[in-house]
Amino acid sequence: MNTVSVDNRSGEALPLDLYRDCVLFVLENQGRVDGSEIAVSLVDLDEIQELNRIYREVDEPTDVLSFVCDQVDDEFDEGLGEDLGDEAAGSPSDSSINSSAEENNESASEVFVLGDVVIAPAVARKHAQEFESSFTDEMHLMLIHGTLHLLGYDHVDDDDYAIMQALEDELLLQWGDYLRTNKELDAFVQEQERPYEQGEL
Repeated sequence: MNTVSVDNRSGEALPLDLYRDCVLFVLENQGRVDGSEIAVSLVDLDEIQELNRIYREVDEPTDVLSFVCDQVDDEFDEGLGEDLGDEAAGSPSDSSINSSAEENNESASEVFVLGDVVIAPAVARKHAQEFESSFTDEMHLMLIHGTLHLLGYDHVDDDDYAIMQALEDELLLQWGDYLRTNKELDAFVQEQERPYEQGEL
């Protein structure tokens, strides 16, 4: 069984269980069927800016940061840390996981602490306005992007960027299809989106 914890320090009321399920969905899709652990933190603008300044030497808020844990694998590739700007996440990590398919299916008795994903919902709201998308989609995109970083994907060069972006788009589409087929969840998502669409938040 995979474990995802979600800590909300953003000061906003958010659907934490839905975000947890989104990360679990990505893990299962990528073959992490058991024994993986991820911690998600939702933070305010001040906290994400401070983390961005410390770990990426960029003194401004960003959307999502991924911190890879060194307990997952002893072999790492250089590379994470390039910021794609407003369209995607920056990562503070100096390494990516070089896991094989066999390692992804290690014994359920072993717990792999993949790492941490830190997201600023306020930036997601800004992106939703800029890109004419929804706050929900932006949050789910950040969750997917951050989780993929913990699984070893990056966007250091054009080829890696294309692979990661295509996978993000595919996962976001599949996750959206899953939500729409679940009427109860779909209604919940629509209710969560209403204050943002009406400018109440």
